[in-house]
Amino acid sequence: VLACDADDDMTTYRPGQFFFATGIACSALSALLDFATMTAKGFDQAFQAIQKLATDFQASSNFYLSSAYSEAQVRKDFIDKFFIALGWDVNNEHHPNPFEQEVKVERGVSVGLAQRHADYAFHVAPRFHEPRFIVEAKKPFGELADADNCFQTIRYGWNLQTPLAGLTDFEQFHLL
Repeated sequence: VLACDADDDMTTYRPGQFFFATGIACSALSALLDFATMTAKGFDQAFQAIQKLATDFQASSNFYLSSAYSEAQVRKDFIDKFFIALGWDVNNEHHPNPFEQEVKVERGVSVGLAQRHADYAFHVAPRFHEPRFIVEAKKPFGELADADNCFQTIRYGWNLQTPLAGLTDFEQFHLL
């Protein structure tokens, strides 16, 4: 598991600081960034946007890390914006056709006889029917990388046959 904490100032790279830094990093980075639209300038803008998100999170971390702050709120306030900064069309503004959307929120996952929902499923053209990776979001209260959360995320990735599954509460990101 590779991880990044929002408390890091993100001004210099250190191995393990950013969750797509090593090993599976090359495929993870290419999966997470929308390289079709990402230029050097775009990468710098993404870095600055993510740095601002981390700074905003840290400035009010007492509230964000409390039980009063919900998963829906962290998704709206931080996680959606994180992936938008990386070039993903989270709100489907550029891909309104439901069969050609890059990001599907609450995508159904068959788990045995039950239907569960991965928080985010990311797709790349022209194979919009095959998710490239999924991300499961949790509220930033309590232990993110506990056995239940990790198992749930891995199970979603396994059942959707994705090579990559992420788990985040924005304070931390884990690739499983």
